[in-house]
Amino acid sequence: MNGDQTGKGYSGFRYRPFTLEGNFAYASGLQDMLLQSQMGYIDVFPAVPESWQDCSFRNFRTRGAFLVDAERLGGQLNRLVIRSEKGGSVRVKLGTGHWQIRQQQKCTADLSESGWLSIQAAPGGVVEVRRQTGVRTTF
Repeated sequence: MNGDQTGKGYSGFRYRPFTLEGNFAYASGLQDMLLQSQMGYIDVFPAVPESWQDCSFRNFRTRGAFLVDAERLGGQLNRLVIRSEKGGSVRVKLGTGHWQIRQQQKCTADLSESGWLSIQAAPGGVVEVRRQTGVRTTF
């Protein structure tokens, strides 16, 4: 029921008004700081403040029905799990560093393009990648 926050007698209900849209906008803005997928690829932690050195999230949904878990440690993406609900292909921006596929089920995952993960998944497919630490490259 709509109340009369103005006190002009339009309704017998009186309350302090609020807008639900503001709460949804806040949640949407926070999710966009942590995960974006509208540019044709998944971008993890694209807009988090520098002070958020360590943070994580679970089960964020992207375009194409992929669910994402991610962990950021020391200001860098450290661990990423992608689950496909309906199957399909997706690219994920990982950034610099050395990555290792730790788990791969019902899908093919490719790390051959530097800084990117490409996935071709069947429904129920899962890929987990982790940043390798202590890897030295000699020239």
